Amino acid sequence: MLEDNFRFLSEIFYIDKKIIPVIVEPSGEKWGKVEEGMFIGEYRHRLDEKNRLTIPSSFRQILEREKDGCIVTKGLDKSLFLYPFSEWQRLGKRLKNLSINRSEVRAFLRIFFSGAHPVQPDGQGRITIPQSLKEFAEIKEKVAVIGAFNKVEIWSEEAWDDYYNQKKGIYEQLTEKIMDLEI
Repeated sequence: MLEDNFRFLSEIFYIDKKIIPVIVEPSGEKWGKVEEGMFIGEYRHRLDEKNRLTIPSSFRQILEREKDGCIVTKGLDKSLFLYPFSEWQRLGKRLKNLSINRSEVRAFLRIFFSGAHPVQPDGQGRITIPQSLKEFAEIKEKVAVIGAFNKVEIWSEEAWDDYYNQKKGIYEQLTEKIMDLEI
């Protein structure tokens, strides 16, 4: 089959008026399953008084396919990661291959998994952010919800704006380096 030997163009996205093609590798044993949905975009929301966050509707459409819900956990750069349960399971399979003989691996696994909480969107598409994770990410009320391909990132609005403003200046350099990896 032709798809077995060649990469093919799946989608085209427009970011800052630049065309960004998305190349999807053929599905199968070698490449893994190609997912139908991916999380993209940036949204601004507020937590309500019960620490509930409304998930953007485009993200909800993907998450609704997950009968087992989602996992929210500590992320990087003072963000939270929200994984669909199926993606969480894939990540777990990869992480269980790490050697626990190394102290940094043990520390990572302990902190990452101890912060993990199962969440199920309610009928209005809201999830409750546990207080410990809210404190970890320094979220007060205003939140930036970021699509990050296979997961959603949840940031305090202030932290996201600071991070974005620091990194947008080196975006082209990062893009060149990443694209040179020939993914």
